[in-house]
Amino acid sequence: MFNNKVTKFPKVKLVAVAKDEAAYLPEWVHHHLYLGFDAIDIHINRTTDNSYAILQKISNKFPNVKAKNGDWVDLCPENARQHIQQIIYAQSLNEVRESNEFDYLMFIDIDEFWTPKNLKTKIGDIIQDLKRPDSISFQWFNEQGLEEDFSSIGREILGSRHKLVKSVFNIAAEIKGMSLHLPQMTLANKLLVDGKKFKPAVKHHEQLHPSLSEMRSCMIVHRMFRSPMEYVSLLNRGRPSKKLAIKTNRFGYNKESSEIELYQLDSKAYENYQLSFSGFLEKIAVSAEIKIAQKFVTDRYYKTLDAIRDVPIVNAKEVIRAFGNCNLETRNMLCKKYGSQHFIGNLKTPALLKDLAMAFEAVDIKVSYDLIKRARELHPTGPQIKQLFDQYLAKLNELPHD
Repeated sequence: MFNNKVTKFPKVKLVAVAKDEAAYLPEWVHHHLYLGFDAIDIHINRTTDNSYAILQKISNKFPNVKAKNGDWVDLCPENARQHIQQIIYAQSLNEVRESNEFDYLMFIDIDEFWTPKNLKTKIGDIIQDLKRPDSISFQWFNEQGLEEDFSSIGREILGSRHKLVKSVFNIAAEIKGMSLHLPQMTLANKLLVDGKKFKPAVKHHEQLHPSLSEMRSCMIVHRMFRSPMEYVSLLNRGRPSKKLAIKTNRFGYNKESSEIELYQLDSKAYENYQLSFSGFLEKIAVSAEIKIAQKFVTDRYYKTLDAIRDVPIVNAKEVIRAFGNCNLETRNMLCKKYGSQHFIGNLKTPALLKDLAMAFEAVDIKVSYDLIKRARELHPTGPQIKQLFDQYLAKLNELPHD
């Protein structure tokens, strides 16, 4: 049994699982070292980029940052491999309990940034101020995408709140199960950053109850979109539960159902933060490796576009939806695949045509019209088909004509 000795100031380890995210590792590591995390473990899994090379250079200067091989999970049965994060998180908890070096543990992804507005408060300060609760949860803030490729986190962040949280937790807590956002705990003192009691959404223990959703002094900035090119590139990663080469559990670039808000960081503190990041990059000397990593992302973007050609028709709806609101190059590839008169003319199922037409609304309204027009030819009495036909025709008539 681990000896949970109480130190004068809580020590916190950060753990992440990363796949082909080398281009983003220096910023992410610096960000969390700067904000007081005492150690960082990054478990690399199913990776073909130069993540190890970059992390090795970081570790040479910052020994408290370690790269770990996470491919051992792939030796497990298929149903276990689908839960790689939970497995690695559970192993990490066991490891820190045995080490007696840390008091708290936090799991976040490489596109998530634990970010206090003042950029001064450390993670340990919050734990100490709240008198060391069993857990502290921080709400997601989904950043809107930016036009510039590989842009760093900005001072003024536009985005929207999401009900999911990420949590730092006491390793001495009575944990019953490992989850991605908040461990399952019994009789626990679970708080938010402002000291309010964490209350979960109904039937979702890792989501914040809607009555508690608000902008707070510290949020998890979720950089899920980045630039259009990077968003498309990341769709190439696929999902363990599907054979499809394109990730389909996305709903389009900058597609958010919540109200857009501003999360503004302190101006002077942000200047100091940026200076620190510049010094960090100079110290670890990874400029050549970053160029290689960024080229990997760009090359993967073109592989994603090429993969559109091989998407089976049964997956067309979800793939089109995932690519919604993307750049012109992506739109042209989708139109080439699904918008030709030959392709549309060979479709015989009105329901499929209707679904594809609706998916194309965020891509090209002309293709939506052509698809629903074909559906109407096959099923002229369908009320929803007729409604969509009239709707798309009206939108086409509103467009400027050459």
